[in-house]
Amino acid sequence: MGMLAASVKTKNLPQRVLRWQTMVENECNAQGVPELVPYVLGIIMVESDGNAEQTPDIMQSSESQGRPMNSIDNPKESIHYGVMHLIGAFADAKKYGITDLSAIVQTYNFGRFYIRWLASNNKQHSLQVAEQYSKTVVAPSLGNSTGAMIRYSHPIAVAYNGGYKYKNGGNFFYAEIVKQYVDFVGGVDPTDVDTRKNVTLPSDWLTNNLGWLQCVERQSWVYKEPNELAEVVGKIPLGSGHVYLETAWDGKRFWFKIANDNWVPETVMRIEKDGRSKGVIWNEWDGLECYHHANYNSGIRDRVSVGQWVIEFRDNNWIYITDKGWVEFDEKIIRWIR
Repeated sequence: MGMLAASVKTKNLPQRVLRWQTMVENECNAQGVPELVPYVLGIIMVESDGNAEQTPDIMQSSESQGRPMNSIDNPKESIHYGVMHLIGAFADAKKYGITDLSAIVQTYNFGRFYIRWLASNNKQHSLQVAEQYSKTVVAPSLGNSTGAMIRYSHPIAVAYNGGYKYKNGGNFFYAEIVKQYVDFVGGVDPTDVDTRKNVTLPSDWLTNNLGWLQCVERQSWVYKEPNELAEVVGKIPLGSGHVYLETAWDGKRFWFKIANDNWVPETVMRIEKDGRSKGVIWNEWDGLECYHHANYNSGIRDRVSVGQWVIEFRDNNWIYITDKGWVEFDEKIIRWIR
């Protein structure tokens, strides 16, 4: 397989996935592709979270063999056929002159025709191209000819289109999600550093903040004000942590204040810990269920629409909407406004 699959490392994998590493290494060695171990582990994370007790077909490889979903009932067989399917994707890429690792990983979800479609249509893989394929090729082949979409709450999807994918269209976010666990560029980017100068925080930032954030994109721009036309004050690196001071809305997206005169768009950040107990939120989910108490067993009391809502109390990760009830804080649909 050569250099195309070389110099790739895993990242952010929990022990429940790493427990399969020896089995994965043995299978990859048996099939002559030891360099595919990182890809296989990343795919296991995305397909099953490594939870064989709940999903024995941990690589969801049944369908690649023309069998019904989840018909494989043990991890060893799942890994065997999953590795075979991945080898086929790399072989197709070599045949058609495609070297983009993201395209190859996306093929694991879409099926091997995706590589041929890219080549025959002279296209390069991107999230937008994968979306087009999902809508116009995969979904219609499985009965969705209207472009109907379904809710999909993964943070990458929420940042891209509010949280949707095509019904019966596979997952066009697949390669982007696998990238969270497999470093396709093989190591740390030496240019991905904090380039801001003279960063300052309010004197009360430790006690007066909304929580903590983590940057999820390389070389993310930081702006002096919460809009993309404002002066750029530098960049922050992937994985860097930041205090969450304020939120602003520019008419299209939310912005987070991470220092004095330092604002970043929500699309490049993930909320690590939210700690606010009172204020005003923006809810993005129409019909959000509110409960009598801070648990799902207490029963639904009311529902709220998309918009602003006043928060009075907090109980661990639950917040109380005035006169409506308790909701669990979910960064994918809830943002603090003030």
